[in-house]
Amino acid sequence: VGFGYLGAVLVFAPDYLFGNMPDAIAGYWAYQQPVSNVVARAALALAPLAFAAGLLRRGLGDEPVPALAPILMLASAGACLSALLQAKSWSYHLVPAIGFAFMGCVVLYAASGGGVRRQPLAAVAVVLIAAAGFGPALRDLGERALGRETDRIERLAALFRSHAGETGSVFAFVTSPRDVHPAVLASGARWMGSACCLHLLPAAMRADEIAPDAAARAREAASLQVAAVVAGMAAERPAVVVVDAHQDKLGFRDHDFDYVAHLSKDARFAALWADYVEHEPIGGFRVFLRRDPLARAVEHDRARDRRDPS
Repeated sequence: VGFGYLGAVLVFAPDYLFGNMPDAIAGYWAYQQPVSNVVARAALALAPLAFAAGLLRRGLGDEPVPALAPILMLASAGACLSALLQAKSWSYHLVPAIGFAFMGCVVLYAASGGGVRRQPLAAVAVVLIAAAGFGPALRDLGERALGRETDRIERLAALFRSHAGETGSVFAFVTSPRDVHPAVLASGARWMGSACCLHLLPAAMRADEIAPDAAARAREAASLQVAAVVAGMAAERPAVVVVDAHQDKLGFRDHDFDYVAHLSKDARFAALWADYVEHEPIGGFRVFLRRDPLARAVEHDRARDRRDPS
């Protein structure tokens, strides 16, 4: 199966191995966190399940352990290793590890007899399993109920619907799809291009932190990505462009980065950007709307008249 999968990638999607992967290696280091942070987060997520598994195994006594339980725990360990190697400490990287460990604990609990289930330790294990397995989802639901995220997503979605509709396109200068892409999906608007975001740009801006050869590769990858985005803007002229203006932008670390100021150094982008007017911000995002063609013509005529009153 593994060789067949690799062969299929080579035949049907060779760019993944020879384009996407080298670019990711060149740029994804900008998102990595200190190893201590990654390990601490993994430990906090998996410790309750490991403790619950230990309690349930102790409760089984001399009874045989179901073969499926250690298989699931090994799968959890493999998924955890993958999360540690990625070194980004993003919560969804740990979801497979939590899921496999959760299922392993459920198998252990199901294998225990009625006597074991009535023990206080089993009750503690069940609480730990529930808290570790469903805690993140309940936390997200709580944040949504308090309106911490949904308000800006709904406002962005309403903006996309009113200015882009189903025929226009939208784009965002961001390094994280959070907020903007849920709004795109909710609005039914069309996303410009194939890239979710300018995820290679932070590495280029921080290239002085790495070796010269790697820095040159990071700048090259980011330059190609930016050029593709500018070409897409020239071809599609998105109706709405969102720009991340948060002080803490994902991947840039302590760099005070301004997308518009940086990209305006490109003459082609600057010419395209002249067709956009700033709208009121939403959350930490600046919002730009493409000028109506008729309004642009009127404005051009007025500017010409000011230059030449005759």
